[in-house]
Amino acid sequence: MTLRKGTIQLYAWKVVPIVVIFGTIAWLFTIIDNKEMRQQYQRYQQQQQQQYSQHDQSQQTDSNWAPSRLREIMTRYEAIYQKHVQQRDAMLKKMSFGSSSFNPWGYPMVWWWYFQPAFNCPYEVQRVGTLADGGKWVCGLSLYEEKKVDKCVIYSFGVASESTFEEDILARTHCEIYAYDASVDKLANGLDGNPRAHFKKIFVGTKDKVDDNGNEWKTLKTIMKENGHDWIDLLKIDVEGFEYEVLNGIMDAVAGSPGDDNVSKPVLPFSQLQLELHLKDGMPFNEFLDFWRRLESFGLRAFSTEPNLLATTMWKLPLWFSEYSFINTAGRHPLIE
Repeated sequence: MTLRKGTIQLYAWKVVPIVVIFGTIAWLFTIIDNKEMRQQYQRYQQQQQQQYSQHDQSQQTDSNWAPSRLREIMTRYEAIYQKHVQQRDAMLKKMSFGSSSFNPWGYPMVWWWYFQPAFNCPYEVQRVGTLADGGKWVCGLSLYEEKKVDKCVIYSFGVASESTFEEDILARTHCEIYAYDASVDKLANGLDGNPRAHFKKIFVGTKDKVDDNGNEWKTLKTIMKENGHDWIDLLKIDVEGFEYEVLNGIMDAVAGSPGDDNVSKPVLPFSQLQLELHLKDGMPFNEFLDFWRRLESFGLRAFSTEPNLLATTMWKLPLWFSEYSFINTAGRHPLIE
């Protein structure tokens, strides 16, 4: 078909305006759609800002230690923990605990799985010190970083030649550290001259004495009395297997003598405990279980655990060492009130 020039011009004159009109209409709809989309997005942003604002207010309430809020949280955490205790007891029964067939390292349960960190710290949990062996998981360090606690006292039993935990605490907080270890002459990492770091060449034990090797031993009660302290914000114990003797001695001292009517509800004198547990060669499972249950009876609740794999990978030893962090749910202190 052949179109003459005049016909083409007439056709173009009719078609082009129609295209322009439809294009203009489409453009107007795009503007309207974009405007509606912008309005929807603005409404979404406002909703998000309101949610974040409410969240921030809630967080601010927690950080200011609102008593009712913390009590509610701790009550909920304790209920969860007690369910875990029931599960543990049920598993022990299922695995024939108490009989000759019970194997704490057998299928499907291994030793440490009976002792899970089933509690929660009501604040943030931070790694303090090295990422390697020697670092600890700490509850609510921000309380001391922000100086919301007027006085901060930390005891460290067992420092050896690695003091990154103490170094980190001193750098990040206003806390005073009291370190004890008769196996070394001073704190490592250049902390010897720090005015907030106090070191004594002493072992902590169950009674005050000097042993046959000339090492001086003192109880926690004696040490606290000498320092003029009645409370410890954080107690770190890493004493290579002597932790059972040390902690049982502390619990014995707090519990008082049998029949002591002056002791109504014993409270361990620290807010949290960072502890490395070492299984002794041939240690009976029931002995460890009794020790753990005793810690629980004093209100200690594990909120973090970390198996120490160094001895397993380097020296091919069994999985005998594990780090734990506990919060003390008894007494009155900033972490729970």
